[in-house]
Amino acid sequence: MSAAIKVNVKMKDDTKRVKKAVQRANVKSLGSAGAYVRGIARRSIKVSSDASAPGKPPHSRKGLLKNAIIFGVDKPNESVFIGPAATHIGRKVAGVHEFGGTKTVEIKPNFKLEMGGHGPMGYRGARIQVARLDTRRRLARAKMVAKTIPSRRVSAKYPVRSFMARALKIAASRLPREWAGSVHE
Repeated sequence: MSAAIKVNVKMKDDTKRVKKAVQRANVKSLGSAGAYVRGIARRSIKVSSDASAPGKPPHSRKGLLKNAIIFGVDKPNESVFIGPAATHIGRKVAGVHEFGGTKTVEIKPNFKLEMGGHGPMGYRGARIQVARLDTRRRLARAKMVAKTIPSRRVSAKYPVRSFMARALKIAASRLPREWAGSVHE
């Protein structure tokens, strides 16, 4: 005699819920990882008027580069961006520090072309003669002469002074811990 056993099985598909939990955990972990790498990069940049040694993180005269380092999480693509914001410091300046290279800048004369300011009155040989602008006539002349003064281009060569790659390298061993146990229902 054989006995028959009847079993009813109900299955529930939680794939969507699991994917959402994983996505939430990824976004949260990416934010923590971004903050961690940003902190390392910021701490590596010292505020100093002296240049750092080649191969070491750059120094920032006023702290602009240090304060320009930000991070942001791109939720839809589940990624994080960390680095200097172009709105705070030129993207090219930060890149030239990170990777080395040559940077050419245009230097324009810095006159205060307003009453009570200072401006160019003319040339004496190759030198620009500057005077206080205390009359309308002097102000008009200074504005006219200022238009004739060309800007000059100056190039500077920068050695590699990596700060972002260095920060990522330092953080690499800890980053997996940011995700450990992060998925919850």
